[in-house]
Amino acid sequence: MNRAALINLVRQEDVLSPTLIAAKLNVSMPTVMRVLEDLIEEDLVEYSGFGESTGGRRPVQVKFKGRSYAVLGIDLGGQQMFGAVSDLSGRIQTEIYAEADERDGDTNLERLICLIEDLLKRPRPAHQKIRGIGVGVPSIVRFPEGHVEWAQKLHWRNLALKKILSEHFKTLILVENDVNLAAVGECGFGAGQGIDCLVCLVVGSGTGAGVMINGSLFRGHSNAAGEIGWLLHNELLCGRKFPRLGKPEELLDGPGIRARSFRTLEMLDKRYAEGKLDLDGLFKPSIAAKNPSIRFLDEMLDYLMLALGSICTVLNPSTVILAGDIAPNAKLLTDCLRKRLHGKVPQVPNIVISQLGHRAVAFGAITMVLDATTFNLPPPGV
Repeated sequence: MNRAALINLVRQEDVLSPTLIAAKLNVSMPTVMRVLEDLIEEDLVEYSGFGESTGGRRPVQVKFKGRSYAVLGIDLGGQQMFGAVSDLSGRIQTEIYAEADERDGDTNLERLICLIEDLLKRPRPAHQKIRGIGVGVPSIVRFPEGHVEWAQKLHWRNLALKKILSEHFKTLILVENDVNLAAVGECGFGAGQGIDCLVCLVVGSGTGAGVMINGSLFRGHSNAAGEIGWLLHNELLCGRKFPRLGKPEELLDGPGIRARSFRTLEMLDKRYAEGKLDLDGLFKPSIAAKNPSIRFLDEMLDYLMLALGSICTVLNPSTVILAGDIAPNAKLLTDCLRKRLHGKVPQVPNIVISQLGHRAVAFGAITMVLDATTFNLPPPGV
């Protein structure tokens, strides 16, 4: 725990003195120096001169060596497969997209392996080693086994993805739900830095919520925490079964509907930011009846309000981060949700927009791989 806490502190602060590290982590100086010696040997930190004197000797400084290692982050939850190579400080070195096959799971597995192989072949700084590979999948994922239960878009059922990838690549492999990785990424590098209790709500080709409690990812007892697509939002649903992952997926069924609605949201957001749109008048029944896109957005916002209301009532997060395809349309979306939540929950959380965009899953992979390898020597380099 001291190693993990120390690495994350130095990574976030970049340069610190051992004395300040001991004070911030509330651990002894001998413990700090012992951990620092190990991390220097692993090439994760280095001494970097001296700080300003406060009356005595100038304190020695240690610096995080983020460029020594790289992590591959793969996001399979969007419209395309997305892969990135980043160093441990979050500097993206390479990005690649690949098309997913709409009909065949075996083809998608082959394309994922080819995507990783392509990323590994791309130029990297001299002596930089791969510390691990993190893959975000739009499915409930049994962790740490990395077993994918059902990734509908990729046509994978009961797939031992971590085992398969570990046979191809001799480095640490982590397979996690894509929204969970996005939440971890925002917590480590984005809008959630320094926030202990938050929810990352992703709306795009699918819908889900990543939950961070006391700075740690909460998966639930069967790794299904945050699957808000299954939310029962009215009593009429109690007597039926969802054929396809719940209400949001019915609302967003098909790229045509989704694309048209998000284009409408983008146009409305621009007008709202310019002060040319009134929220009270936008979703009047008379307007919604004439405009299918407005009607769709009204229904989607109501569903998101119900989902957030349930989350806020149970978890009471201080912050909700909106991510996914819906996130760029910031002002209209956040103000609508705040307005609809007001008076319906004990406390309306701070609703903010993702700072990492489509890279959130890749940044989550960096954080999880770094945490997973702090208790052991680094995995074999590639």
